[in-house]
Amino acid sequence: MKKMLFALSVAVFAFALASCGSSSDKGSKTSLFPFQEPNGKTGFVNLQNGKVAVEPRFTFAYMFRDGLALVSESLDGEESRFGYIKENGDYLLEPQYEVATQFNEGLAWVVEDGGYPKAIDTKGNVQLEAKDLLRVYCFSEGLAAAWVSGDLFNPQWGFIDKKGSIVIEPLYREVAWFSDGLAAVRTDDRWGFIDTKGNMVISEQFREVRPFHNGLAIVSGPSSALWGVIDKAGKTVIPFEYNEIEVDGDLFLVQKGEKVGWIDKNGNWMIETSGCMALPFAGADLAAVKNRDCYWGYIDKKGDVAIDFQYAQAGPFSKGRAIVSEDDIWMSIIDEKGKKVSSKSQMLYSCGGNNYPQDEVVECLTSAYPSVRNMVHTRYKSVK
Repeated sequence: MKKMLFALSVAVFAFALASCGSSSDKGSKTSLFPFQEPNGKTGFVNLQNGKVAVEPRFTFAYMFRDGLALVSESLDGEESRFGYIKENGDYLLEPQYEVATQFNEGLAWVVEDGGYPKAIDTKGNVQLEAKDLLRVYCFSEGLAAAWVSGDLFNPQWGFIDKKGSIVIEPLYREVAWFSDGLAAVRTDDRWGFIDTKGNMVISEQFREVRPFHNGLAIVSGPSSALWGVIDKAGKTVIPFEYNEIEVDGDLFLVQKGEKVGWIDKNGNWMIETSGCMALPFAGADLAAVKNRDCYWGYIDKKGDVAIDFQYAQAGPFSKGRAIVSEDDIWMSIIDEKGKKVSSKSQMLYSCGGNNYPQDEVVECLTSAYPSVRNMVHTRYKSVK
């Protein structure tokens, strides 16, 4: 999938298939955000005051989920291993895992060297062992997508419950996670949706799909690469006529030709911009927009300019704070009036190892599941 107009560095479709749940869930309540220094070490900054909350000492660090952050660290010059820290920076579990996921629904998957997936709780206790699975994704709505059998050329995916029982048979070449009671699945080259009983409720007909949210799903049409929106009956709600479309609360951020803005669920234009790019409001009162002169600023929900176009990079607001850059090098944190909360810093902000610029961390601040660390392998060397 081509890079989105909205400057999301990771294709949303790929992100959707890799993530652990719907954007409606509240995964992280912390103000701590991963950053990476020029020397490559990663720590956490507090977006509210711009101060370093956890000193950079990790190889990688991911957003906090369920009060814990997945990190990796190389000890005594050995290969990096994964562990989990609390918000004060102390380890709950020292780096010891070959692969691991973030927490979701109170569980995370871990794999020790040469081992198999184990689901642990937020105290580090093993709740489930999955000895027979090749790969497994984190739980969403009580179910986890699992590669049960087959090989790289013919994988067979199904779903397990939190007891480890297969509740949906491995009939699919590829699957997404459950959201709003439905999950996207693919047996050949088209996608459809099943319910939690494994019943096909929307036939496999779409080129690409994104998860259901509030009863609606963004899909790429059966007969073209353009995007539209369907309901749970498979009925077209918004016609397939948009180059890009992304859920943004009760609205949709869209590109149609050279036109960028927000529409409602009936396809009516609610906010129009003169810019060439935009980022979602994502629950905030302001949204970042890039004008035709390639500068970023912020608009309100009436479409009026709230913070002038002046930034080389600008990220979405989260809890009244946004990260901006005036020259692609020096970074600052601003409030919703455009006032700097922190002195400018040359720290390279990152999410899951993806360095700044802001394009690459948008998912961290707009999505409930800001990470690519949500799947583990067993028999790791042979299936990667």
